[in-house]
This record gives sequence, structure tokens and C-alpha cells, in this order.
Amino acid sequence: MTSFKYIPLLLPLLYTGKLYASEALEVLKSKNYTAVSGELLSYADVVGESPMYVKFWATWCVPCMQQMPHFQHAYEEYGDKVKFVSINLGVNETPDALAEVIDRFELTMPILQDNSGELAQAFGLMGTPWHILVTRDGRIVHKGHDADATLDKRLALVSARQPSELPAITLVDGEQQNLDIQKQGTQMLYFTATWCDWYLKDSRPEQSQNCIAGQQFFNQLSEAYPTVHSLGIVSRLWTGQTDLNEYREKFAAKHPLAIDTSLDAAIGYGINQMPTLVIIKEGKEVLRINSFASPDKLLQQIQDVM
Repeated sequence: MTSFKYIPLLLPLLYTGKLYASEALEVLKSKNYTAVSGELLSYADVVGESPMYVKFWATWCVPCMQQMPHFQHAYEEYGDKVKFVSINLGVNETPDALAEVIDRFELTMPILQDNSGELAQAFGLMGTPWHILVTRDGRIVHKGHDADATLDKRLALVSARQPSELPAITLVDGEQQNLDIQKQGTQMLYFTATWCDWYLKDSRPEQSQNCIAGQQFFNQLSEAYPTVHSLGIVSRLWTGQTDLNEYREKFAAKHPLAIDTSLDAAIGYGINQMPTLVIIKEGKEVLRINSFASPDKLLQQIQDVM
């Protein structure tokens, strides 16, 4: 079983993403901003309604310029689903240099200039270029310098409004066996962690019991609906194949189980609490359950949507 020697220090990191994003979004919500083009921008109405793609850049930053075509293309593809916040660093800049870059790359998204540095501070700028993706519920799910495949995949994930819009998500079980959870019909997806029941036993006993009750309920549910696609998805945190096998044996789980090795499933389905049961019907989420204390009532709820 995976060693948990350092978990007391690491476990709080599960929650820092949301706290960090909340601080940054409060800065955005606190005032209106004037774009370089002169238009007045207010993000107070956007926060909580739309995902956000925040990018910091500078005209003198070589990789920023190399990535600009990617940024404009992303805006053209996702600008109707994701709020783009383009932030020029405002350091060693001139109006002519800024205008030249906007013209050269035909940038059409609103652009802010962070002359005060408050946005850089709020979003924890680590150097340009700096890409940040924030979900609708205010969780930062991506931070990085590269405009790469990981950024593209996560942008597609956060932009999806319904499961039917999600890109294919690959999970791993056994020797790199890929499980594609993009299926038609009805699906029951149960998100949990292999350590949720025993590691939280003393520090968060109610959550530990909820994890146990949740897995027991999902076992019952998958047996009650044998023709429905049932899949248990466990977090990759402190989890390998051995941990997954031990978890499967401990709970006598007969339904498929897999590890969310890339975090794509958690990001795509907006999972910020474990355990969570998500029921999807014809590409649309019809029910989400986080508490498993009353299984009889839950079964009735599920029967109503099946």
C-alpha cells in the first residue's frame, strides 16, 4: 500500500487551488477594467457563470510572441464558452509596442494592461507566458508556461457544458488498459479515492463513513442496473495499481474501476468532493449525489431519472 508519511502536509493542497482562484477572482470582481481598446470590462457577471482562461504576456517576451497564434486560435474556438482574460504585464511596455503586437497577430480578444501589478499578484505570476484555467466554480485546474497538448485538453474540458461535449477521457486499469468513458445511453460514474475510507477515519470521520457508504451503495446500484454502464473512477493522488487492486478486493467491487491518471475526468466532470456519483443520460447529467447516508431515498431519486 502507498506510503502516506507526507500526507499531513500534502492533503491541504487538495483545497489550495480553489482558495487561490477565489482570491484572484475577487480581485477581478472588485472593480471594472478598461481594456487597451478603451472598452469597459466587468467580470463580476462572469465569475461563477463561465470558465476563464487567463494569460499573462509581454511584448518583449520571445515565447509569448511564439505562442500568440495559439492564443488567438484558442479564442476563436472557445471564446463563446470561456471568458478569455488577456493580460499584458505592463512592465517596460510602450503603446506602440502593444499596438504592433495586436496588429501583427490580429488579436481580437479584450486585452488588459496590469500596470499596478495587482492581477499578477492575485494570480501568482511566475513569469511570462503564464496560462491559468479556472472552472465555473472558481477552481484553478491549470497553471503553466507552455501552450501544449495538456493546456489544449484542459481548455476543452473546462469549456464543456455537458458530458456530451467533453473530449474523450482515458482512464487506466491494469497494464495501461485504456477505458473510454464516452458512451451513449445511461452511465453511472462514481468518483472516489482509494484512501478516502481509512486515511480520513480519525481526522474526518463523517467523510470517511460517507466514502464507505458511497462505495457500498454503488456496488448495490451497479448490481441493480446490470445493463447500465457503471464505472468507479479513483483519484490518482497517492494511488497506483496495487492500491486500486486492494481497494477493489476490500469492497468486493464487481463493477469496473480505473484510475484518473491525468485528472481529466475530475476536471471534465467538475469533481471537487469525494465521493460523488454522477448519472448521465444521453450525454446530459441528470443527477449528482455527494451524500450516501440514506440509501433508500437515493434509490428512489435514481429510479426517477432512469
